[in-house]
Amino acid sequence: MLGLPNMTPNDPGVNAAAILNDAICLAEPHGITNIIADPGTYYLCLTTPPPPDLPYYVVLNDVNGLTIDLQGSSVIVKGIPGNAMAQASALLATNCTALTLRNFSIDDGPYRAASTSGSSFTPAVIGGLARFPVRRSIFDSLANVGIIERMKTLKEMITEARQVVPEEGPAELQSRLKSGDPVVVIDVRDPDEYRDGHLEAASNISRGFLEFRVATAVSDPKTPVVLYCQTGLRSVLAARALKDLGYENVINLQGGYQKWVQSGLPVVRDVPMTPDQIQRYSRHFLLPQVGDKGQAKLLRSKVLLIGAGGLGSPTALYLAAAGVGTLGLMDGDVVDITNLQRQVLHTTADIGKPKVESGTRTLKALNPDITVIPLPMRITVDNVMDTIKDYDLIVDGSDNFETRYLVNDACYLAGKTNVHGSIFQFEGMATVFAPNEGPCYRCLYPTPPPPGLVPS
Repeated sequence: MLGLPNMTPNDPGVNAAAILNDAICLAEPHGITNIIADPGTYYLCLTTPPPPDLPYYVVLNDVNGLTIDLQGSSVIVKGIPGNAMAQASALLATNCTALTLRNFSIDDGPYRAASTSGSSFTPAVIGGLARFPVRRSIFDSLANVGIIERMKTLKEMITEARQVVPEEGPAELQSRLKSGDPVVVIDVRDPDEYRDGHLEAASNISRGFLEFRVATAVSDPKTPVVLYCQTGLRSVLAARALKDLGYENVINLQGGYQKWVQSGLPVVRDVPMTPDQIQRYSRHFLLPQVGDKGQAKLLRSKVLLIGAGGLGSPTALYLAAAGVGTLGLMDGDVVDITNLQRQVLHTTADIGKPKVESGTRTLKALNPDITVIPLPMRITVDNVMDTIKDYDLIVDGSDNFETRYLVNDACYLAGKTNVHGSIFQFEGMATVFAPNEGPCYRCLYPTPPPPGLVPS
């Protein structure tokens, strides 16, 4: 706490803002909940009468001229110097409920010293609202009155926020994300909490920086924004703050991350990259479409490659180089010398060896950071569902129609995205078949062509 500065009635040089600031510091610890500033004199008044044992006029010792003057039901404290904190604090230790600071005006937020004598002077703007140790202020610039309200309890603030911030549960948010709705998800927890586990779609902007950084994640204030924290309390207050900033469609995740996990919905945990990984993928970090978040997602991803031949070879090399964390390599053939002019996973030394063996060795040599799972078999109706279930994405580089239709049907049933490619001489095609987002391979080609009609 600070003592009040010297005050002289009707002195235009008095720093009204500093006086009010110090009055608040002295008043708040003693339960004074309402402080009013209005035109009058530069006196600090306690609107509740003092204890009856106080004399009508008192000069306290060792305070360099501090005087207390009883005027009706008020106590006017005059000329309080900076070292009078103890005496002023003792005075305020009554059951006062309000303080009044007189001769003080407001002009668009900053406080200015003013005089009731009408003499002209150039007032100095002396700071804004942020300097005062209170939570909220309401100003009526026409009446020149500033009312500093009682600080709300946390429960009251949460209740008020929930009245203006809509909430939705984990299942509703998951449905939004799956449907591809344009929604921005922001985790307002601290970075260490975020690293321990978070929604895959979420960006991390901790609560203390939200107002400063939200524009980097949400460029259009009309964009739907979902905020969450651990239990939904911090985020509902944060959502209220965004609404006050003008964001129109802000939603709080009911129950927060904790309820999301309890609902059995997927989460991801960040694993810090090693110095070698940071160097290896440094060019990805420069791409706004990838960045460190995208690279982390690649490292968590699992892709199954069906076929390690002319299509599977370059695909496998690029995925391994990009840092896709787990590659399943499925092929039942061995390397033949006729493969080598196009199947770049294999070398002359690999002739006669299983393609998945030579392919695994090549991919690990290119990027020892990844995991390669060799599957030396052909895909069949008996093993297809069990094979694809553990992968995020299926790449079909097969060379026969029977396999293409089988992989398509299995991906459709399992809800897996199927990336299909085919090539003939100097012509080729690549297609992404995403379940529930467009047609599948069988939609485009309902039945396979007769055997022998189309060369492989």
